[in-house]
Amino acid sequence: ASGSTQPPKQMKYKYMQLMTPQRSLSVTSFLWLILALATSLNAADLSPTSFVAPSNGVGGGQIEVSWAVTNRDSAIALPNWTDTIYLSSDGVLDVLDTPFSPLTRTIPCAANGSYVQAGVATLPAAQPGAWFLILKVDSAGTLSETNEANNQLAVPFTLTAPDLLVTNLAAPAS
Repeated sequence: ASGSTQPPKQMKYKYMQLMTPQRSLSVTSFLWLILALATSLNAADLSPTSFVAPSNGVGGGQIEVSWAVTNRDSAIALPNWTDTIYLSSDGVLDVLDTPFSPLTRTIPCAANGSYVQAGVATLPAAQPGAWFLILKVDSAGTLSETNEANNQLAVPFTLTAPDLLVTNLAAPAS
């Protein structure tokens, strides 16, 4: 009938499919695909540009560290994410490395912007010798990033033993 508000009979489907030459997608799958593409197009890309630490320190002691990070993409990195330092025997981050001094970022990083962080970190106790300190930004993978492979930077580090000095020695008289 003319003026009817009902859709034509051929459109009354509970489940529509969008066809492509390779396969078909449900409307729900198609919408999820669009959302995933929009999210990946609007993702940040945090990358450390510098990591400054002393060349050595005592296990269990404290060191001053600082780092700079650039968001290399056109989307804002929204908080919260965590930057973590690791003690590593080989400079390649893996499950054998010891995390320490995590810092949660509560301030956004602008698109194509950067931030600098500085502070005091307490070193883990470990065998003295040659090590690496690895900084990993967004260490928990909280942010959706366009490039997850550029989130870390390593510097060589020597872990030393405490320098103990005997200042007083007393023994029983007998």
